[in-house]
Amino acid sequence: MAEIVVTYPDPLVIVRRTKADAEAAMPFVSFAMPAWNEEDNIERTVNECQDAFSAAGIGNAPISGSLNGARWGERVVTNDCSSDRTPDILLNLQEEMPNLVIVTHLERNQGYGRALSDAIAASRGEWVATIDSDGQFHPGDLPRLLLKIHGKKTGEIDCVAGYRMKKKDSFIRVFADRGLNIIVRVLFGIGHRDTNCAFKLIGGDVIRNLRIETNGFQTPTEIILKLNALGHPMVECGVTHRVREEGASKLKVIRTSMDFFRFLFYLRGKINLYRRGILARL
Repeated sequence: MAEIVVTYPDPLVIVRRTKADAEAAMPFVSFAMPAWNEEDNIERTVNECQDAFSAAGIGNAPISGSLNGARWGERVVTNDCSSDRTPDILLNLQEEMPNLVIVTHLERNQGYGRALSDAIAASRGEWVATIDSDGQFHPGDLPRLLLKIHGKKTGEIDCVAGYRMKKKDSFIRVFADRGLNIIVRVLFGIGHRDTNCAFKLIGGDVIRNLRIETNGFQTPTEIILKLNALGHPMVECGVTHRVREEGASKLKVIRTSMDFFRFLFYLRGKINLYRRGILARL
């Protein structure tokens, strides 16, 4: 049985990592993802992250110090108070995977944004790859994102923003997503193709120091808009989007769209105040 180190960053949050992970050198990449009632998808997604590390030449075993330039990766999953078998599946996987970190929300579901934010906060990677746990994004695209930062100096690129090359979803969701992207471009003067794509590769210190406010599905857009407003250099990279094979989507199109609109106008005002020097931070 793996020796476990448990910490409590918040009264309603538990972080559980193996001792091997806790005592290891900084990982090169950390996958960070939220999970809520994903018993049908979580094991496959976690395993695909492991395969992605292997494909990128990144080890899956924590490394205690420099070993001929060897790199390793970790996976951080927030169980957002799931009521299905998601918690048990993650605990079983951790027994076999010393680089799996489990963040648990106690008592109540806290939302997509908070779950992702807590996974990011628990990560230790030089780079953090944000992704969903429902299997619609393919972790195997990680090497493609890493190619964008290959040979770049520190600070030359802070974010590789994924965009879905072909969104695999219902017509109404594809239509709503495209409409929201157009509105984001107009309101914020940003040219990104897919601001709400969850799959991104971001400098670890950059994303861990970013204040994420929304608890909903607007979080990927919030991240991009704040990074842009703060002047962090970004590039884009196409990623695979797949049909959801198992489980049900938690996204409600009309409610999510309304929440999205409200948050966009709030964030636009906040960024304006920040740029005018009225606010000290975003």
